[in-house]
Amino acid sequence: MKHNAKTRGKSFSITLDEFRQLCKETGYIITKGFRGRAASIDRIDNSKGYSIDNIQIMSLRANVKKYHEVDKYADVPF
Repeated sequence: MKHNAKTRGKSFSITLDEFRQLCKETGYIITKGFRGRAASIDRIDNSKGYSIDNIQIMSLRANVKKYHEVDKYADVPF
């Protein structure tokens, strides 16, 4: 996670204990790999970094779907 944040030029201030607590509170079990139900960190506001007040835990599948939905409308003028 830290590596991805650095690659994207985003700050990362979440501790492992905070991440574990958030997973516990939301009912996600921490698993490794690319399983669709694995816990994934989603930034609520993508212009901001990874901080405890700007993240939510969701399934990897839901996070990927959200990314593609947002990306699909990136070039649509308002």
